Amino acid sequence: MRIIPITRTPNQSISVVIGEVLYEIRLTSRDGTISADIEADGKVLVIGARVVANEAIIQPPSLFPDKIFCLVTSNNDIVDYNQFGLTQILCFFTRADFANSLDVIIPQMPIII
Repeated sequence: MRIIPITRTPNQSISVVIGEVLYEIRLTSRDGTISADIEADGKVLVIGARVVANEAIIQPPSLFPDKIFCLVTSNNDIVDYNQFGLTQILCFFTRADFANSLDVIIPQMPIII
């Protein structure tokens, strides 16, 4: 698992290298929801996916089982950019660590800054 830094802004672009792959992530706030575009080395993985708390952004996760991005929130809160980096964090998982990691991360959310 890897935590990807996000800020408390409604629209943002993030570039991160994971395992020699450059990911470009765009988070966009519109009408009270957050959507995501994700590219890997210039190849589109998803465009305009609605970001739901504690769920894989790319659905179904079996499409890219070792490229699971998830916005983890405390108490299954609704995704809110005002809480990014406080009680809500963006994470990258492989399939092997996705289910187990959520059980560990969520109880610790209030102390993650």
